[in-house]
Amino acid sequence: MIRDEIVNAVSVERAWRHLEWLCREVPERLSGGPEEKRAAAYLRDQLSEAGIPTNLHELVGLVSFPEPSRLTVLEPTDIGEPIVGMTFAHSGSTGPEGVEGELVYVGAGGEDDYATTDVRGKIVLASLSYAPPRPEKARLASVHGARALVVINWGPPDNPSVPMGTVKAVWGNPTPETLPLLTDLPAVGISRADGERLRQLLARGSVRVRLVAAATREWLPIVEPDGFIEAGGPEKDDFILFGGHFDAWGGGATDNATGNVAVLEVARVLAANRDRLRRSVRIVFWPAHENGIMEGSTWFVDRFWDDLDAHGVLYLNVDSPGMRGTTRWFVWSSPETVAWHQTIEQQVAPGIEAERHPLPKIGDQSFFGVGIPAIFPLNQFDKEQVSAWGGAIFGPWYQSTDDTIDVADPAALGDALRYYAAYMSDICTRPILPFEFVSVADIFVRRFDELIAAGVPSDLGLRELRDRALTLRDRAERVRSLTESVNAALEREDPSGLTDWPEARILNHALKSLSRILTAAHSTVCDRYDQDTYGLSALEQPVPALYDAMQLARLDPTSDEYRLLWSRAIRRRNRVADALSTAIGLIERTLTEVDRK
Repeated sequence: MIRDEIVNAVSVERAWRHLEWLCREVPERLSGGPEEKRAAAYLRDQLSEAGIPTNLHELVGLVSFPEPSRLTVLEPTDIGEPIVGMTFAHSGSTGPEGVEGELVYVGAGGEDDYATTDVRGKIVLASLSYAPPRPEKARLASVHGARALVVINWGPPDNPSVPMGTVKAVWGNPTPETLPLLTDLPAVGISRADGERLRQLLARGSVRVRLVAAATREWLPIVEPDGFIEAGGPEKDDFILFGGHFDAWGGGATDNATGNVAVLEVARVLAANRDRLRRSVRIVFWPAHENGIMEGSTWFVDRFWDDLDAHGVLYLNVDSPGMRGTTRWFVWSSPETVAWHQTIEQQVAPGIEAERHPLPKIGDQSFFGVGIPAIFPLNQFDKEQVSAWGGAIFGPWYQSTDDTIDVADPAALGDALRYYAAYMSDICTRPILPFEFVSVADIFVRRFDELIAAGVPSDLGLRELRDRALTLRDRAERVRSLTESVNAALEREDPSGLTDWPEARILNHALKSLSRILTAAHSTVCDRYDQDTYGLSALEQPVPALYDAMQLARLDPTSDEYRLLWSRAIRRRNRVADALSTAIGLIERTLTEVDRK
């Protein structure tokens, strides 16, 4: 079986040698700097040595280079030396004189945390989290009138690591419309240990501080390496995207050198078996993920839109695998892929606990608009450890100078290599794509039920949408049964998967098209051609385009705010309605076409 051969052929030792080079020669790889170019050249050269044709694209990105920050406690005066932290990329700068204000702790810094706290003219102290992420923390602090933002790192209470990162809300390079979203708010990160000292001071009374922060923001050339493994099978024009970001803060070992070397090693083995693959592989290493926010992957979507729309099958995002101390396998994934990847995981490593979560818009998931499904799997710590670390799912060393090779683990990296090799070899060789859309229809049904129960105005027509989603579910059941039976027949007749079956062509085109239609409807607020802002609160909800509908349920129908919001809500409702109808029609045409074969 080709999958077993490819899984058994990957080498942890070879991957670890790449890791040693990256950690030794270019540990911090900020886009727009010389280390990024050296790392990109290394990745390109390794792909070329494996016989993979490569490109080294040069593009321009709006990147930021932050400087150390300084927080001085003015009242009370018993804290000692100033706290040295790090300004976040794309932060506003204070100037050498700094800004002064009363310090106010707001927990995670989400919208609800400001409900009873007045932060106007004050300096906000918040805890690092993904709910909301840093850019949304900065946006909310600014909206509520704060003068600056200080973010406490996660990890154990005595964690000395100073976090790096960004507060840029714009996903990809800005446009004239999104440029105003770049914050001028000074925003910095400090260690968990220093943050706990500040919280203890606040527990005793008022605290006044002075903050000095500085960060640049400039357009600079950045580089993006990619490679292409052309398959020998009948659907070689279609491809799997396989990669992750290669720029890095601090030590850069597990975020994301371990991911880069995993891609190099699995790509090497896939290239050696290219004639046995039904579908091709496009290997990608994204720049400006860290100090630009997804500018490399967004540029790739914009530049290669036509090819991605016609031929992109799946994106396997590889980010932060192989962390020391991890015990579980954790997967964020698009709903149509869940049954498939869970089967792979049970077969590859039945003794390892695997956990699945809906795929959020993080980690270069720039493909929601074009509608390419994705999975983002990695090794993960047990839940008790993550809780003890205050939610540090990537370890307390995440995005700091402490992310060095000693926090990576060869055994964990080996587990990740086998999983990645299994996913890639399977999706590249099976006759029928393993996507099912019953689960997708269920997302819509559940969300419509929630909104109706919450009292969303009836003139938005959500009951009609619920009926349409149930129709989609019925049609999706029929196409799932058909794909399972056709796939079983083709596997019996052609174990190699290299015969050009008409039924396979029809079904695979339909399955890709369904992802194109439905992914944007259940995962974005913007349209197919744009990018939602990073950390947008609406994205925390299923079918985020209907976020406005829930807000309407809480407003006075005679208010101006209600009437303005209703107009936007009905248009976004109509976009979802159109996607459901289009998907139903596509399935019905596909079923008829296959019946004729």
